[in-house]
Amino acid sequence: MNATIIWDWNGTLLDDAHFSLCAVNHLFKEMGVRLISEEEYKEALDTPISKFYDRFLRGREYDFGALSDGFYAYIDSHSDSIPLHKGAKEALERAKNAGAKQYILSAAWNDDIIPALKRFGVDKYIDGVWGACDREIGSKLERGVVEIKKLGADAKKCVLVGDTYHDFECARAIGADCLLISCGHQDEKRIRLSGLEVYPTFEKMASALFSD
Repeated sequence: MNATIIWDWNGTLLDDAHFSLCAVNHLFKEMGVRLISEEEYKEALDTPISKFYDRFLRGREYDFGALSDGFYAYIDSHSDSIPLHKGAKEALERAKNAGAKQYILSAAWNDDIIPALKRFGVDKYIDGVWGACDREIGSKLERGVVEIKKLGADAKKCVLVGDTYHDFECARAIGADCLLISCGHQDEKRIRLSGLEVYPTFEKMASALFSD
């Protein structure tokens, strides 16, 4: 098993894709915009997230900051209902017991991630959280490169686990291996552009992670 595991948060450890779709549709309903399906959501999900909104709000003037505030207000109001992916807690514990260092690399806000880790009782398995300092969805790719250099870890002994093509881009920038799941925020077709095997569930990915 790899000595260092870098986990994405949203859609990878946290099973929040359905709630994010609901938040988007809540905003669209308020704006009088056509609601979208789960298939449309996962097919359109992109980085930066402004590309996603541009796709469905093309021709409309909108305040991205206001959309972001509305999105997080909805998510915050449902946070107690959002679970970890099935098998995530067990995988974190197993990796910790095997001596692996574990970090979270995310575009999400540290102030969202850290309390959630404590709420789920998995903060004891995590050695560091490399999230954003605000909710403006900054570049986690650049942050990942910087943090790995600061850590002094051998990138060849690292694996990044994620649910989007952008996670593959982050792994490539870091020089780490990558495992990808399709049960998160992005559809399998897009993720397969990475050329990697894509696992349909977190548990199937975990089997591969611990197969070494």
